[in-house]
Amino acid sequence: LEQTDEMNASFGVTEDGEIVVGYLTEDEKDQMNFRQLVNGVVWIVRNGTSYIDEALVQEDMDTQESGSGDYFRSVTAARLALGHDADGRIFVLAIDGASGRRSGVDLDFMAR
Repeated sequence: LEQTDEMNASFGVTEDGEIVVGYLTEDEKDQMNFRQLVNGVVWIVRNGTSYIDEALVQEDMDTQESGSGDYFRSVTAARLALGHDADGRIFVLAIDGASGRRSGVDLDFMAR
């Protein structure tokens, strides 16, 4: 799903097991009967390729506290990403680190 108007990426599973990834309005979130739903900043990979450039333009970067979108993209930090494969398996990738302390990864590294 995709809207415009500065929304952040959502990742959820509905009560019937459907995986939903996209930019959701509040009404869509209410109507879709989610079992689990999380929102985050910067949709990293979409359809197998980096989506960072597009996400930085579309998303509300004020919801993160690191600084500008460009800084958030380039700073090495702890990162967490959610994803799924074509078979419906959900993956969680967690990388330990500390913002600006040469540990962790930047968003482009996560996208690769």
